Amino acid sequence: MKLICAGDLHLRNSSPRFRIDNFIEAQFTKLKYMIKVTENEKGLLLLPGDVFNSPSASHGFVKEIMAIFFELFFKKLHPPFVVYGQHDLLFRNKDNCPLSVLIQSGAVRLANDIPWEIDNDPNIHIYGASFDEPIPIIQNKDKFNIILVHTMVTNDGPQWPGHEGYIDARNFLNRHDFDLVVSGDNHKGFVSSMKRKDEKILVNCGSMMRTKSDQMEHNPFIVIVDKNNNKMHIESLPTTSSEDVFDLAAIEREKTKKDSLQPLVAGLKKDRTLTIDFLSNMKETIKNEGVTREIKALIEGILEKAMEIVEEQKGE
Repeated sequence: MKLICAGDLHLRNSSPRFRIDNFIEAQFTKLKYMIKVTENEKGLLLLPGDVFNSPSASHGFVKEIMAIFFELFFKKLHPPFVVYGQHDLLFRNKDNCPLSVLIQSGAVRLANDIPWEIDNDPNIHIYGASFDEPIPIIQNKDKFNIILVHTMVTNDGPQWPGHEGYIDARNFLNRHDFDLVVSGDNHKGFVSSMKRKDEKILVNCGSMMRTKSDQMEHNPFIVIVDKNNNKMHIESLPTTSSEDVFDLAAIEREKTKKDSLQPLVAGLKKDRTLTIDFLSNMKETIKNEGVTREIKALIEGILEKAMEIVEEQKGE
């Protein structure tokens, strides 16, 4: 059987900042391409969480996604397996969110700690660990064991200064005896493997879409794994050049603005208590010193922007 490994879809019905193309159309083009590949390979689509970008997706949008996934059912193929990512959850609650609707409808199936068996290949067992869930214990090591997991796995260490809470891909493969790991959460795509008795593979395709300006070099892909021989094929998704989908001039203006605020940002990041005091004192000063409304608005805008950058850089 062919296993079609995807990444974080982050399906949304709005266009991200700096995208100037028809983002919704581009998103559906990629998703339908995945479905077509799954049909052509008579394979099994594996989705490692963050299927939706937000738990507040509209009913109409969820129905559109449901119809696309049901195409596999109508072709007599197995529905995709999924786990929950943090973006799928409403306050970490699985109830009443778009992905739970897809699961309840049968359009997709939730992988968890109880292994699923596939009708046309009983040698496969599929497990899942949704966001913030423990890794399940393998019940039968003679099976070809697959896990979908939504946790930060990397192949090149921390992804930003001070990054914690991640696990190295080879460490994950060393700790757990799954034959195939499909991980989500890390938006940078990579494939890692480890040879023991049989080869163990970890696939992290990254995000399906380029939503941020730092993803201009990202090339979205899926990985097709042949379970019978563990051979892999990386399949690029239909992608338009960054110059045609991003507002490069606006991105450059934003970068210039952020660079000019870096000295202030550095000061604000040194001490959170000092930051709060500084902001309070500054607001009190401009209130009492007869500063004009225009200058007051300008200063407050600069301070708010600096604090936004501080918060952003915590997650970079």
